[in-house]
Amino acid sequence: MSSLYVPVGYQNGSLTSAVPTWLNKGDNAWQMIAATLVGLQSMPGLVILYGSIVKKKWAVNSAFMALYAFAAVILCWVIWAYKMAFGDKLLPFWGKAGPALGQSYLLAQAGFFSFF
Repeated sequence: MSSLYVPVGYQNGSLTSAVPTWLNKGDNAWQMIAATLVGLQSMPGLVILYGSIVKKKWAVNSAFMALYAFAAVILCWVIWAYKMAFGDKLLPFWGKAGPALGQSYLLAQAGFFSFF
């Protein structure tokens, strides 16, 4: 088959790459899998740990407190920590906090390239 039907970003030796050279699909996939596994094991583990420490009548309450803590962390990550980690830098080791759901920020992160 000719390379006419293959987008420019996927052609070997193309001058304009759709993916930056520093972006490795394997590294990103492993980071997402590892974070998912940690999240999946942390929630039940904390519920069992906290449920076994407190009295029996407070076990459900402590389980829900652990659930609320995880929900609060997810909200904080979306509201300001993601942009602080992957957005513009304030200092060499500290980023500018802000919501990561704005259209202008998401479009800037996507980095559109022309495939023609």
